[in-house]
Amino acid sequence: MKNFNSTEIALPMEISKLITLLEDSSRLKKPKHSFRQCQIDAYFNIKANLEKYRSLGANGQREFVVQMATGTGKSGLICLLATTLNHFNNVLVLTHSVGIRDQLRDNLNCKENTSFWAKLNLQPNPYELIDVSKAGFPGSLVKQKRTVVLSTVQSLLELSQAKRNAGYDLVIFDEGHRKGATVWEKIVNSVAAPNVLITATPFRSEKILHPDFKYTFADALKSEDKILKRVKIVQKSESLEEDILLQLRELRATYDLSKNKPRAMIRCNSFLDTKKNAK
Repeated sequence: MKNFNSTEIALPMEISKLITLLEDSSRLKKPKHSFRQCQIDAYFNIKANLEKYRSLGANGQREFVVQMATGTGKSGLICLLATTLNHFNNVLVLTHSVGIRDQLRDNLNCKENTSFWAKLNLQPNPYELIDVSKAGFPGSLVKQKRTVVLSTVQSLLELSQAKRNAGYDLVIFDEGHRKGATVWEKIVNSVAAPNVLITATPFRSEKILHPDFKYTFADALKSEDKILKRVKIVQKSESLEEDILLQLRELRATYDLSKNKPRAMIRCNSFLDTKKNAK
């Protein structure tokens, strides 16, 4: 994502004002924000569905699925949904892995200059971020206070039913297709709150999810947001491992690590090979 142009907005814009602006974005040909259109569309789709859920109560749909292709802004959408929805102050954000949890913590942590808000020069609504790995699960939550509780689903498995019903208004599950696993589905559903499942692949072998909002790679290719970049394929004669490490070192030397936290995905034949190459 691009940062705000400092000549247009010198001070952080309050996110609540920006959300109001985006609600009428149809009249704005080039709104001054750095959200991608797919994030805006997904946000208002889920917002409308949750408002319908509130009006229908127990008779309404309780689970909502967002399918967004990898790299199109799922983490940013999670930040928006977790901190800006009226009537959904206490939000439980679940991940399937420690690595994804830590990435989301960096995005949600307002004190970090690498947060989602800092990157977009936005002033978020005040909220407390509780990382369960550091502070544990809260015993109860205050309805009038906005709180985001971040946890892996594995930690939720170890929690008593009483603490699962501490007063959550909403559950957001990153890589939500993994909820289809029988044990995980049962434990997530035991939290008395609607679910928003966000995933790039809305299916498991035992269950197919039907997205309420869908944004695929094909959609990204047609988008004016220029999310996807052309790939340049270069054939190298030397060792692939040495070449990758050399390019990572060159990137590290030119990358501003104080403002960005680069990530690399490494796939190998075994865990030992992955550990060796990640050193």
